[in-house]
Amino acid sequence: MTVFHFNVCLYDEPTVIFSVPPTFLSEPMSIIVEEQENVTFTCSADGDPLPNITWSKENGHLPVNRSVETEGSLLLLNVSLEDSGNYTCKATSEVGSVLSSAELFVHSVLKFKELPPWDVYYVYVGDSLTLPCSAESDLEPTMAWIVPYREGISISLNNTLFITSAELSHDGSYICEAQNDIVILQVYIYVHVHALPSCQDIKIRQEDSAGSMKDDTSGYYFIDPDGGDIGEAPFEVFCNMTMENGRGVTIISHDSENRSLVDGFEPGGSYKRDVTYTGANLSQITSLINISAGCRQFIKYECFESSLLAGDTGWWVSRDGLTMRYWGGAPPHSGKCACGVHQTCVGTEKVNCNCDSDISEWLEDSGFLTDESTLPVKQLRFGDTGEAKAKGCHTLGKLMCYGRVMDVDSDGTGTEEFSPESFTFTTPELA
Repeated sequence: MTVFHFNVCLYDEPTVIFSVPPTFLSEPMSIIVEEQENVTFTCSADGDPLPNITWSKENGHLPVNRSVETEGSLLLLNVSLEDSGNYTCKATSEVGSVLSSAELFVHSVLKFKELPPWDVYYVYVGDSLTLPCSAESDLEPTMAWIVPYREGISISLNNTLFITSAELSHDGSYICEAQNDIVILQVYIYVHVHALPSCQDIKIRQEDSAGSMKDDTSGYYFIDPDGGDIGEAPFEVFCNMTMENGRGVTIISHDSENRSLVDGFEPGGSYKRDVTYTGANLSQITSLINISAGCRQFIKYECFESSLLAGDTGWWVSRDGLTMRYWGGAPPHSGKCACGVHQTCVGTEKVNCNCDSDISEWLEDSGFLTDESTLPVKQLRFGDTGEAKAKGCHTLGKLMCYGRVMDVDSDGTGTEEFSPESFTFTTPELA
């Protein structure tokens, strides 16, 4: 509304004075904040004459000693829950006034109520881990975990994170996040997952955690024989937790386990079969052998009119590439098979292996290789199968390691945690 004022004087022209009522140029906006924050409402108006701006709180007073009005703005310091409510900006002049209100919502500070007791956790593969995390505010928060790997992790309704059986992929940063309409809070937890040296160590740790274990926990695990962040990387093996008196036996497979025919190779060593181990290189396997109380690998050769060791016909190759001219069940470098050691080889002539006899029927020589300085078998070499009837079949078992060398005596020999004689490895069936 525009107001006109007329001044009429004798002999003078009339003067018209225009007055403009107040109107808002900007109005206050509603604000949501947490306690202890500072809040500013802004308001501006125009008119002629220029209006005066004042502030008030609906059904109450402005906070005493914590409110400042300046140039149309209202500053509230260190707000509390009681400061919530409607705040009104009033623009007033001699020709009128206008009002505009905005609401202030003050909520309690969002804060973590329960957190894991440590910022950093060191766990081993197979361990369980519980990480609680909750937050509180009168403005109910949304809780979440940001994790490096989802599988094997569960989160309860109260936002507690559970890792039932830690894997190497669970290593990393875990972020617990609490969020409401005002703020986002985050806390970082670092989980470092290490592989135990062997299946024996995993078995012992499982028993320590669960007491007397009855369940069979055999399966694939990662191990790290040389430990920590040095040396070879962790690698995956099969752990048989019930084999051989219930001890954890570390088993490494390879690509040459099936019964394989040798036929048509006459010169000694002309048949060659390289052995590639599954999931581990020879350096990693050697690190396992070095900490084990014992390792064994079953080897068998079946023959029909085909010699094995006689005349340098056949041999196996050690991990270091050395030619090994003895067979399973016999001492290293003896040049014999098991029957040669026990003098039980077939035939009338004295031979060191059944396959070295002159008997024209299927025979075999087999046994375990146990020399840890040469295991595992890297290559198999055979010959004497060039004639029409002469044939052979080889079978090479998985590498199996057991026990731990716990310390070293002054003479450099290791002390076994338990005796390898307590192990009765069974001969594997032919594939």
